[in-house]
Amino acid sequence: MEFIKEYPIEKLKVWEMNPRKNDEASEKLSEMIQEYGFVNPIIIDQNGVIRAGHTRLKAAKKLKRAHVPVLIYDFENEAQAIGYAIADNKVGEIADWDFEKLDVLMKELEESDFDTLMTGFDDEEIKEMYNEFDNKDDDNLYTTAIKIPQYEIKGEKPTEEELISEEKTNNFIEEIMAAEIFDEEKNFLIKGAYRHLVFDYGKIAEYYAHASPEVQRLMEKSAMVIIDLNDAIANGYTKLSATLEQLKEKDDKYEG
Repeated sequence: MEFIKEYPIEKLKVWEMNPRKNDEASEKLSEMIQEYGFVNPIIIDQNGVIRAGHTRLKAAKKLKRAHVPVLIYDFENEAQAIGYAIADNKVGEIADWDFEKLDVLMKELEESDFDTLMTGFDDEEIKEMYNEFDNKDDDNLYTTAIKIPQYEIKGEKPTEEELISEEKTNNFIEEIMAAEIFDEEKNFLIKGAYRHLVFDYGKIAEYYAHASPEVQRLMEKSAMVIIDLNDAIANGYTKLSATLEQLKEKDDKYEG
């Protein structure tokens, strides 16, 4: 069963295990629904449980709507429903923006006296984007400018033992050593086990701030911290791309 219909809000069932935090986004989404209408339906299963659209539900309640459009989907089982719910939230994190095209579109909206805040971008984000493209070198299509974090002393210097957890690596090595395989295979797998080391980058940043210039240089070369983007690229820790300056996109705040 798969169709869209108007559905009473009071009959919708919230999925209590929804892993997405959406209180902040619902306020903005309610403004967008007022501007565009309820374009995107809420996805529910055959029992009326929401699998995608909790933010839309909260926004609709803020607007005191009695009915919302829903798409009813007959999932094969609970595992498929859970998988879809997680994937629906995650997929927005995978996509990247083409900021050059976005800049053109935003300016087109402004020229049409359209409220650009209704795109979901706030004033500060729009201003930052405009400044970036207005000041870029015309001979260089893409900028590699990023916000370099300021590594300043904030507390006591962590010990070297606090910077990294070896528990997973050590447990895996024990499992490898106990396995009935050739020594050459064990040696190979043991080297790979160090991929399971867990680094505490917050403490690493504090350690870096306290460190000597030589230790800082070596930490930068290993990309435990990034000070010079070009060095990170040259050392193979970062790949150059059209959207490199956006190292970490914001979550898709308005869905889920």
